[in-house]
Amino acid sequence: MATDMKALIANLTTFYDLTGKKVIHVGAGGGQLVSYARGVDSVLAVDTDADAIEHLRKAVESEGLDDLFYIVLGDFAEVHECGDVVFFEFCLHEMNEPDKMISHGLELAPEVLVIDHDRESEWAWQACETEKVEKSWSAIERFNVVRSQNYRTTHEFETHAQLLDKISCLGAPAIERAKRFEGSTGITIPMKYRIALVTGKRT
Repeated sequence: MATDMKALIANLTTFYDLTGKKVIHVGAGGGQLVSYARGVDSVLAVDTDADAIEHLRKAVESEGLDDLFYIVLGDFAEVHECGDVVFFEFCLHEMNEPDKMISHGLELAPEVLVIDHDRESEWAWQACETEKVEKSWSAIERFNVVRSQNYRTTHEFETHAQLLDKISCLGAPAIERAKRFEGSTGITIPMKYRIALVTGKRT
């Protein structure tokens, strides 16, 4: 799968200046975005997926950022350390109670930064996550959103089998939707995403 992570990181760091910040990074597993951390004070990185955490450790080591990251396998709800900003990376839509997670974030830091799939993302539809995405953005919008910005990228797959590799863990409906690409090569699926900055309490 090919996605322009450099552009995504550039959009993130242009939208919000992380320089010198103590970051609580939620959904950090996988490590695709770790290079954003150059220039931060520190990162408390949290994820519930043990395999993803291992990918994160390797990415942090590869980028030479070991001294900046403290990595935790566990539930964000159990985190009580404070920081300057809580950063949700493409994970808020997966949480059962996004309102509570945002509120918890605002107890730990004065600002919450969210990057996640947009409501109109074709990739969210492919992954059968449209309802989850709607729920999470509705929750975000009940807080004080200082600013937000929409962006576009793509998920690219060489073959249908490669696409299935990515989405098979999402269940039968996602696999069924992928049938439209059977026999295809050079598959491109648009992905819209949004970055938002939240401060203060619910409105």
